[in-house]
Amino acid sequence: MNLISLVVSIFNYVFYGANFLLSVISLSIPDQAQELINVFKKLWSYLDVMVIPISIAVYIVKFFYHRKMTKDKHWSQYMIDELYYLVQLAIETKDLKLAQHYRYLITLKLINQSNQNESIRDKANPV
Repeated sequence: MNLISLVVSIFNYVFYGANFLLSVISLSIPDQAQELINVFKKLWSYLDVMVIPISIAVYIVKFFYHRKMTKDKHWSQYMIDELYYLVQLAIETKDLKLAQHYRYLITLKLINQSNQNESIRDKANPV
């Protein structure tokens, strides 16, 4: 999914770079061609306005793709799995403080999850 973010970033840079180039070109051309450049700038501004909706659409697709891929797991279990992965990554890079931090986060997440389970059980079986 990082590829989608990369594509959106490149897309943004291309549009903003083209806007900059159109501005520079419009300053350096004679007055006869100024009207043509203004038409190009107007057309380009319509495309530039589309960058934001396209970016939003890409992030919505990314969100639903992520949901589909993790449909069999609850999001909290998915988060714990990601934290375990980060612990392994930190251990491999020999960053033990970071690994200890991620283990602490896993412990907090598991405690929170068990408290939520107890709360749900208490609501289901009132005394």
